[in-house]
Amino acid sequence: MKLFELPRHTTFKVIDNFIHIPPDSLPVSKGDLLTLDHIDGMYGFCYDERAEVCYIAAWTEVQPL
Repeated sequence: MKLFELPRHTTFKVIDNFIHIPPDSLPVSKGDLLTLDHIDGMYGFCYDERAEVCYIAAWTEVQPL
């Protein structure tokens, strides 16, 4: 499932091998657990487990939890 297909405030696991992030964003790796707040253009505005903001491409393959 693609990130942009998830409803807001869904917790998910990143399953994509190639994760696109904007410059100066926190790094995200395969297997990380994130919560989607909303899609902001071509990136998803997400929170990691430490409640820090991170962005990943909206087309990233994810698994909802």
